[in-house]
Amino acid sequence: MSKLSVVVKSMSSLEMAELCEKRHDSVKRTIETLSEKGVISHPQIVNGKKSANGVVVQVYYVGERDSYIVVAQLCPEFTARLVDRWQELERNLQLESERKALRQQARLEATDDEDWDIKYITNTTLKIEAI
Repeated sequence: MSKLSVVVKSMSSLEMAELCEKRHDSVKRTIETLSEKGVISHPQIVNGKKSANGVVVQVYYVGERDSYIVVAQLCPEFTARLVDRWQELERNLQLESERKALRQQARLEATDDEDWDIKYITNTTLKIEAI
């Protein structure tokens, strides 16, 4: 049975707040407003880390398209930073995919080598037994 892996690209509201140099609550409000208006899709909500005072911050995760819209709404001058961040994420994803392919190829080559060794040993054993 083969495993199917699905990679969903998303960015957190915390990352967007950092990129835009805005408060996280402002980013969340913008996401909520744009979502309510139907401009962006409804974001995935995940509980973040618990703060020192015991409050668990909710973090939104939005897709690439929606992140551009949110950042453009918050601060148009930082849209370039968002583009750079998505390109960095794409490069990291591509590198991981290439590493995975190389590991798989190495495993296949190792399996081929093992098969060859087994065939060689079997043929040699048969020849010796025939003598």
